[in-house]
Amino acid sequence: MEITTTSLAHLGLVAGIFDELDIADTIDSAIPKNRDHNIPHSTVIKAMCLNGLGFNESRLYLYAKYFENLPTERLLGDGVLPKHLNDDVF
Repeated sequence: MEITTTSLAHLGLVAGIFDELDIADTIDSAIPKNRDHNIPHSTVIKAMCLNGLGFNESRLYLYAKYFENLPTERLLGDGVLPKHLNDDVF
């Protein structure tokens, strides 16, 4: 049996507060989805906040690489994978 772990660090707190305050519902109601991406606008904005608070300052085309070592489904929601967080989405 192979067990792997990933660290949430302070990003788990930020993602939890984002969810607890229902910020996603506010964002999605204010900005309707017009394009054909896998994830809603609220998830994109949440990912940008997590990246900014990760003290990384990644360029948009490096976001997928930033999230490779993070539990994206735990932080951003079910079905959200690092490959979905690309520069076209942002």
